[in-house]
Amino acid sequence: MKLVSDLPDDHKRIYRVVLFLGIANFVAFVVHTVTDGTCAFPGGGRLVVDHYLVRSHGKDISFTPFAYWFSYLHGVVALLIHLACMIAVWYLRRQSPDDTNPA
Repeated sequence: MKLVSDLPDDHKRIYRVVLFLGIANFVAFVVHTVTDGTCAFPGGGRLVVDHYLVRSHGKDISFTPFAYWFSYLHGVVALLIHLACMIAVWYLRRQSPDDTNPA
């Protein structure tokens, strides 16, 4: 497998962007989950008297509508970034003819 330092400059840029997005998303997810106590995606929640109740580990956690939609959209964006990172890594590995490790 090629090292990142052996890749062409355009591939290095893609790797840096993918790495930055992955790290930033992970940190945002940890901060968000710790501060809110859970994530609204994919389980969703139910609206009760101007608050969303999201079930997590047997208890309901209350979210304001803004916090609920932020949490839900963060989950969707995290999933999309994860998929984009996997596709980018697959594409870059596929472009490396010197790669002798198929896994």
